[in-house]
Amino acid sequence: MLDGLLPAAVLSRERARRLWAEQMGQRIRWLREAYEEQQPGRHSQTQWAEALGITTEMMHRIEHGKSFPWDVLFRIIYRSGACLDYLVWGAPNPDSTLPWLFERLTKAHPELVPIDRFRRERSRDLMKDPIERPERTTKARGPYKARTGRPVPEDDEKP
Repeated sequence: MLDGLLPAAVLSRERARRLWAEQMGQRIRWLREAYEEQQPGRHSQTQWAEALGITTEMMHRIEHGKSFPWDVLFRIIYRSGACLDYLVWGAPNPDSTLPWLFERLTKAHPELVPIDRFRRERSRDLMKDPIERPERTTKARGPYKARTGRPVPEDDEKP
């Protein structure tokens, strides 16, 4: 399986969400650092926070995976020339990322996999180990029990 992507069965949903947020924050930090390397002194956390219309504290929380407002994600993509595939999956797309940025990110961070390779490897992983869903033992009845406090009636019973 690809580095950094663990099977859902291994992680709890909350732990997987936290890990994903931390990885995405790390990729945003790498993005900012690539710009800082390109133009020294012009891409600090404070400067990016001002450009994105957020506080420096919020920028810090985003880079550390503690907070992740989607509107800020889209502003980062728009203003930086990165792509959604890079931020979400760690798989930069050479067709939708600035060429110098793609080169710098993939050279500085060899663990990043270009999107075409990511898709091939991910589909191969899914073919090898498909996602198994547990068999249902009862019929789905919506929030009946939550609304009434009574158990879900069988098909032939009336509520």
